[in-house]
Amino acid sequence: MTKKICSTTELTHAEWLEQRGRGLGGSDAAAACGVSPWKTPYDLWLEKTQRATPDDLSDNEVVHFGTILEPVVAKEFESRTGLKVQRRNAIFQSEENPFMIADIDRVIVGENAGLECKTTSAFNAEAWEGDKVPDNYMLQVQHYISVMGWERCYIACLIGGQKFVMKPIARNDALIDALIKTEKEFWEHNVLEDIAPAIRADDDITKLYPVQTDSDLLAADDEAIEKARKILSLDAQMKRLKASSDMLKNDLKLIVGDHAGIEGVCTWKQNKDRKEVDWQSLAFDLYKDAYDGAELPTAIQDKYTTIKEGARPFRVTYKEVV
Repeated sequence: MTKKICSTTELTHAEWLEQRGRGLGGSDAAAACGVSPWKTPYDLWLEKTQRATPDDLSDNEVVHFGTILEPVVAKEFESRTGLKVQRRNAIFQSEENPFMIADIDRVIVGENAGLECKTTSAFNAEAWEGDKVPDNYMLQVQHYISVMGWERCYIACLIGGQKFVMKPIARNDALIDALIKTEKEFWEHNVLEDIAPAIRADDDITKLYPVQTDSDLLAADDEAIEKARKILSLDAQMKRLKASSDMLKNDLKLIVGDHAGIEGVCTWKQNKDRKEVDWQSLAFDLYKDAYDGAELPTAIQDKYTTIKEGARPFRVTYKEVV
């Protein structure tokens, strides 16, 4: 069974984010399972514990045009299938598994089914060939099927603005059971108990500690020293491997000479020339007459100067004592 939490018609963006934080939505399913191409379980934990703002909800062009094109994809689906779709403008919640919520795109009129609308780059066309659906979207759709009690969910995708694909996805109870188990563990253990998931190599710890607030250095212990030793050893190996790789590249460049490359092996092509503007010199030329050739006044420089927060570069300073 499912219940309606709230209408989304008049929700502000901040209110929508607050409602989204009440559980795991369809777009969270892949991240909770560790198979999202954009978000790790650690990223999702940061968001659900309000330590970070959801990256996928940021004001970027991908999200912007995906939202604009959603009605276009839905209309094209209607045109091609003869089915009618309807917006629900609400957030729903599973009564059996209340940690699972759903902000669905459309429902199919006259069927116990829904529609998920997608847009993607032409570079991702291969992932949609034949019966294929990207894993993260498959989990999203099965999440919605579970929350809404649907028999199936159609997925329609506009690829590169030129190719349209649509596929029915049947309810998969085995996959749903596994999904519910994983989401339940993530919500109850990681979110409610506030225990971070295991860190992965692609996690960005800067999201948790964006700024340095303490100038003290921690005392070194055996664990920290051992990790530093391993880092230095791996860095040395990579340096040697890179040197070997660079040498082989030079060997091939000597063979290629002034040609474009070796067919089926490598290319060494010249990029097109590009123009670069020396903005500082341009500004000086524009203002030099007004200031008798002197340097630009501080007031003008300050007007076009912005302060960027300093980065936190990580450096291994450990040195083996001989």
